Amino acid sequence: IEIDPHYADAWAGLSFLALDEYRFSFNIKDEPTAALNRAQSLAEKSISLSSQFSIAWYALTIIHYHKGELDKFQDNIKLGLSLAPNSPAVLADSGVYLCLMGELEQGLALVKKAMDLNPQHPNWCQFAYFHSHFLKKEFDQSINFVNTIKTPDWFWPHALQAINYAELGNNELCEKACQNVLRLYPDFPKNAEQECAKWFHRDADAEIYLKSFRKAGLIQ
Repeated sequence: IEIDPHYADAWAGLSFLALDEYRFSFNIKDEPTAALNRAQSLAEKSISLSSQFSIAWYALTIIHYHKGELDKFQDNIKLGLSLAPNSPAVLADSGVYLCLMGELEQGLALVKKAMDLNPQHPNWCQFAYFHSHFLKKEFDQSINFVNTIKTPDWFWPHALQAINYAELGNNELCEKACQNVLRLYPDFPKNAEQECAKWFHRDADAEIYLKSFRKAGLIQ
């Protein structure tokens, strides 16, 4: 940006860094909502510099979801899919977020298409399948999907393993997963409700997860 302040994709990249600070609790610098607002300002700056559909629109779509602006989120999903109907990245993220919003059938279809188009798809695509089975209390199936997510230095897969093993009654593996969560995010037990609120806008879904976090001993 210092070299070329009019380079739209650089501003979009900064937007994603701020967005990831919020949604993934990476490198937290200030109050979480401030990071989300910063992400939106950066995305809008990028969009103002380019008339083309770009990763800034992609970032703004996700920002709308996390702000609870679901109408804007859905409008951007439609725009993104109309302009990039075979982009595995757009399909996968759109699908995962639609699943989280409660549109499981549509979301899973998009994730499947993304995985079919890209055999080397990122394993976080499995979150959609985990979420679907977990909400249905199909814990023997959901555990298979979360166990394929290989991000050992990120707390969420370990947290989801913990609640899944708690529901399966496997105390040993639940405790191991809890230890990994606390190693990576010591304050998770006091922030669990806040972390869930970032992702689960439907009260019924949030309560299912929070109940399982209590069962796993991951809520203070």
